[in-house]
Amino acid sequence: MINFFKRTFNILSKYEKLLSLYVFFLILISLFIELIGIGMIIPIIGILVNYETLIENKYINYIYFLLNQPSKESAILYSMSFLSLVYFIKVMFFIHLTERQAEFVKLVNRNMSKKLLNYYLNQPFLFFTEKHSAELIRNTIGEVDLFALALRDLITFILEVVIISGLLLFMFFYKPLTAIFFIAALVFLGIVFNFFSKKKIQDFGEKRIEFDRFRLQNLQNLISGIRDVKIYQKENFFKEAFLENNKYLLSVRKTMNIITALPKYLIEFVSIIVLTLIVISLVFNGTPSDDIIITLGIFAAIGLRILPSLNRIYINAQSLSFSFPMFDNLYNEFNNTTNSNNDTLESPKVFKKLIIKNLIFSYPGTSREVLKNLNIEILNGQCIGIFGESGCGKSTLVDIITGLININKNQIFINDIDLSNIANNWKKNIGYVSQNLFLIDDTIEKNIAFGEVNIDKERLDRAVSGASLSNFISSLDNKEKTHVGELGKKLSGGQRQRIGIARALYKDPQIIVFDEATSALD
Repeated sequence: MINFFKRTFNILSKYEKLLSLYVFFLILISLFIELIGIGMIIPIIGILVNYETLIENKYINYIYFLLNQPSKESAILYSMSFLSLVYFIKVMFFIHLTERQAEFVKLVNRNMSKKLLNYYLNQPFLFFTEKHSAELIRNTIGEVDLFALALRDLITFILEVVIISGLLLFMFFYKPLTAIFFIAALVFLGIVFNFFSKKKIQDFGEKRIEFDRFRLQNLQNLISGIRDVKIYQKENFFKEAFLENNKYLLSVRKTMNIITALPKYLIEFVSIIVLTLIVISLVFNGTPSDDIIITLGIFAAIGLRILPSLNRIYINAQSLSFSFPMFDNLYNEFNNTTNSNNDTLESPKVFKKLIIKNLIFSYPGTSREVLKNLNIEILNGQCIGIFGESGCGKSTLVDIITGLININKNQIFINDIDLSNIANNWKKNIGYVSQNLFLIDDTIEKNIAFGEVNIDKERLDRAVSGASLSNFISSLDNKEKTHVGELGKKLSGGQRQRIGIARALYKDPQIIVFDEATSALD
């Protein structure tokens, strides 16, 4: 738990740390308000039970004369009015505290998503070939949301611990032996419950991450390959794969819900036992009935406040233990500082030539050389085709030339400048048409301009004309503002590829690379 505190604080920004300290300051104030509210119970019960004896207390007697020696009825009116005022302030204060907590959690959630997405976007291309998309989506959306919930649970945990500690300390000064007995019973219950459940809860947390990833992966496979799934009539296969992992995930959640519900009943049982023993002890020690009523009133008031808090503490502690594997996963991602945007030189403004010298390349984790001792020279204005069998490295070479895959120094040169020094800036000069064209679920013009907010109409028209899309677009009701559907499902293969060509032309690049990009064209 301490390690969780440290790691959480380390990944927060400066402003988030300041806001968290402000929230903890409010938590301390909340303890003060709680103690005033509980402390008011003593004089109120005293007034009701034995007003004459109560005013003999030197502190109460001072207030008694300060209020001009009120009658019992007036004293009750004053006390209840003050208690109502205290609880009104408490309500308003806790509304503010809840707002600050929610603002803090929202801020951390937003910034962590942004930070994690920035981290992924700054990774080299091969990072995405080695990671499953389901894992990246789960981390950026699902796991960050779960971390925000865990952070909320952490704040609630701290709040309740502080309040309970203050109330138990109050109880200790009022009835030391009784408080010690009550605290010992709660600590023993916590230790026993933690001993039997902690390891299982963390194991469930790890299984939740695994089953959640498999479930999302199954669903992605089903939706992405729906054409093949239906043609080969494999709906049941993919459905059962999803339902199997969903069953295991829900089973983990069910077990966690059962474990989470147990502390409430155990705490209630222990509290009743403790209260029974307190009454028996007071009666057998000859304690006056008035003192017994006051003591029971105090402990009942404290108990009514403590019992829900204890239940929340156990629930939040279990929730945090369940979240530890998720947090370790995110923490490791945040501590990875790999950045692929590390150009040391500017890319040449005018491309003259590209030279490949003895290029050797193997994918990470493999010994097979996809490319070996490759030598090519490409001059500005040339049109070159690369042929070869499947798997011989054509697409890999394209990824290297376009700067997607980083290679060692002194193997590829652009105008005599080492590509390894300008790989990121070099992409500005490249137009790329893939064999597996990616289209966003938006309009034709936004797919051609691809990521530009302010679309240049003149460049758009040139690109459309150059890709032979003019007739097709003219036949559409909404022209270039026609939506293409998810991944271009509303278009034919040839139309999608022409949009890819128009996208490359819109960029007005110095080099255009086609990776089997005309296979669907007539």
